[in-house]
Amino acid sequence: MPLPPICPGSPKPQPATASLSEILFDPEWMPGWFMPLALLFIANVALLVYCNSLHGEFVLDNALVILRDKRLQGLNWENLHQIFVQNYWAPNFPSNLYRPLTTYTYALNWAGFTSQPPVFGFHLVNLVLHALNAGLVLIIARRLSGRAWFAAIAALIFAVHPVETESVSNIVGRADELATFWILCGFWCYLRSAATGGWARFGWLVGVGLAAFPAVFSKETGFLLLGIIFLYDLLFRWPALTGAFFARLGTAAYEFGLKGYTAVVPAIATFLLVWQHYILDPSPLSGEIFIDNPIARPPTWLSGELTACKVLGRYLELLVYPRTLSMDYSFNQIPLYGMDSTPWEDAQCWIGFGVVVVLLGMAFWFRRRQPLFTFGVLFFFGTIALTANVFFPIGSIMGERFLYLPSIGFCFVASLALCLLGGTMAVDATRPGTWRGPATLAIAALLLAGYGVRTYARNRDWATDLAMWQSAVESAPNSFKVHKGLSNVFWNRVNKHFDSEGNPVDPGLSDREREAGLDEAIASAEIGLAILDRSPLSIERQDNTLFCDLGMYYYLKGRFLDARKDPGAAVFYRKGVETMLRAKAVDTYVNGASHRAQLARGRSPDLIADVGNPRVHTQLAESYLGLHDWKNAATAAAYSIHLAPLADNAYEVYWILAASLDNGGHYQEAAVTYLQLLIILKATRSAQDESLIFQNLESIYTSPAAFNLPRNQAVLDRNPATGADWQLVGSNPLVWEQVIQANHNIVQSLIDAKQFNLARQFRMIAVNAPDKGGYHCPEDRIPVVPEAK
Repeated sequence: MPLPPICPGSPKPQPATASLSEILFDPEWMPGWFMPLALLFIANVALLVYCNSLHGEFVLDNALVILRDKRLQGLNWENLHQIFVQNYWAPNFPSNLYRPLTTYTYALNWAGFTSQPPVFGFHLVNLVLHALNAGLVLIIARRLSGRAWFAAIAALIFAVHPVETESVSNIVGRADELATFWILCGFWCYLRSAATGGWARFGWLVGVGLAAFPAVFSKETGFLLLGIIFLYDLLFRWPALTGAFFARLGTAAYEFGLKGYTAVVPAIATFLLVWQHYILDPSPLSGEIFIDNPIARPPTWLSGELTACKVLGRYLELLVYPRTLSMDYSFNQIPLYGMDSTPWEDAQCWIGFGVVVVLLGMAFWFRRRQPLFTFGVLFFFGTIALTANVFFPIGSIMGERFLYLPSIGFCFVASLALCLLGGTMAVDATRPGTWRGPATLAIAALLLAGYGVRTYARNRDWATDLAMWQSAVESAPNSFKVHKGLSNVFWNRVNKHFDSEGNPVDPGLSDREREAGLDEAIASAEIGLAILDRSPLSIERQDNTLFCDLGMYYYLKGRFLDARKDPGAAVFYRKGVETMLRAKAVDTYVNGASHRAQLARGRSPDLIADVGNPRVHTQLAESYLGLHDWKNAATAAAYSIHLAPLADNAYEVYWILAASLDNGGHYQEAAVTYLQLLIILKATRSAQDESLIFQNLESIYTSPAAFNLPRNQAVLDRNPATGADWQLVGSNPLVWEQVIQANHNIVQSLIDAKQFNLARQFRMIAVNAPDKGGYHCPEDRIPVVPEAK
């Protein structure tokens, strides 16, 4: 049976009366109540399959993006300004991602809460957005096809498909939902503009332009709005033009391009300018991480492209049969073509390439007879192009969240196939085919029920970190990152952690229980390390995150053994050093690559700071401390301070440096470091206890091996009323000189880190009088802060 043509437009006028069969199954029949009822039904179906996601925890990236982002905790102009001038991951780490509108919606969820807000509200917003998107799919599919049941089935598939869970059940998937919502709104406005003229058309095009702004500022995929409206014109409006080819081309350029596409240009241009100025120019990043996305650094161009085709094939497989789902596919779950891959893995690359070619060929073949099929296929491939690693690498080799918008194209094709299979697309005046309608609905109902059950079950995986990582280990056992993530869960369950307000939360477990959890973490992390070491990677293909986690676990295991006077502690301290030295090597490479990338972007060399992960060097210093290697511990701690002089763990790292210098016999440097820490704690109004710092300073100043000052010189005094508060006696020449040196060191370290604003603030503290909160240091002894160029 040939495929009947489907063309856009409104349904044909209906007779005054119709049989039940015609009302239910005639592809041209749509009573006035159908669309509102269908929208309500689809919304309820979405609520039904996602209702068990509403009480999921802040899992995975949600803790970083939402709970640790101070910009969200207060609706004021300063926070709003920071949201729009900083990257998506700020203040956690550098990133080239810029999604201020998405971040702002998190702040709206925070509004009214001074502590951690209920997770229910975040999930509810995601679910409402998904229901709205499903409704827009219904409306747009109805407009494009003229078939109500086709549109309803497509929208229902979108509403219940399991691959959407990563964008709906995972709170930070909101970026995909928001961008899709505004893209579909803009596309709907364009469809209306194409069917009208005059001022009405102008009004709808204004709507396109207005929708483009929130689309691009929600997620980078907002750019795809322009591609989607071009695809619509190519398939549905271009064939209607008459005349010679160049005449039609001129008409299309004027009517479609100049009058239509220019509506999207202001949004795209604004985004690119803001992104370039605030995000890309100051970014220290030099490229994508290989073990997150091996396609970022393939051995050959062909290897990368064929692997990308294999990923496209897996995407299509998940859309058709979403049995195995995972939130991560990092190295080496999807081996590169020709690199540590089996013959079957390499064959999958060619199979994926063949499937892509066949589908694109079919889309071209049916472009006139069945433009809706072609639209669905090209919609899928066109919208996934930004994240498919075919034209340029992104941060991940594969992710189900990348399917949220592209899956709409699959829903169109799947609905078309179901309707064709049931026969409802055939129009036969002599045989209305009352059996064909029920067949279509029965097949669709079975498919939707299967998808819905899988979605409901998948939501449970997103409920907790433990459930999520355990599911990922089962689904993607060859990914190093899923074992790393599971090790974090094991340790976090038994380790003291901090809530969203920075208050310590102790699980109340015994040391034996905590050590057992640590052993589980070590075992899981070592599986991840074995995956990385299965085939040694060159330095540019490595990452230090797993090394950092495992190095910390080794150090903490050594601490547990040390507490029992077990000589085996040294073994784990040495393992910690070896692992963190690997992390340091990667950090050194990243710093060099970042310098080269910033120089290539035209950044002035004197404005380029050293970059890296301070945690690497802090943990290396801790492991050296365990081995009593004071010299190397001090060197590692000093470099951590060099990278981030005022990091959140400043107390810890300055303490490590001071203790290492003290134990190593460098008493003057140790005293100055303790004084630096006191100055920083006072300036930042830290709640850390200062008494232990003063006790160590007193020990250094009065020790015969150090300064051997008599106690009656009173370099340190306790408050006579309480006997607990400590203070410096600035009249002592030794203290005075070291206070000046400590202030000098702080300002210089901030200048070296190119944190000029903070350097000016601490220089002001150094030179101000004591009654103004300063130390009255001579101005010529404190470095002058250069002006940023």
